[in-house]
Amino acid sequence: MQKSALVLVPLSDCQYYYLQKQLVKTPEERRAIRKYELKLRYGVTVTSDVITKDDQGWYEQLRIHYFLTIGRPYLMGRDALIARRLSFEN
Repeated sequence: MQKSALVLVPLSDCQYYYLQKQLVKTPEERRAIRKYELKLRYGVTVTSDVITKDDQGWYEQLRIHYFLTIGRPYLMGRDALIARRLSFEN
């Protein structure tokens, strides 16, 4: 992934939704979509460090850490929701 190019591409909400509907995207548009999604996911300014850590799977590690520490009260509700969704799929 070209980290420096990803950091430089700004994208608005409207542009993001428009690009999501397109079937064919240029590499620049794909990078812009990824930057937008990373900004939503982490809630911080997207830097090359954020991109590197996301590529290394840090989001899942952060979620696990959250649910095992301060998010523990919400863990049962989350698991129940996942179980309900799985039961409706079958």
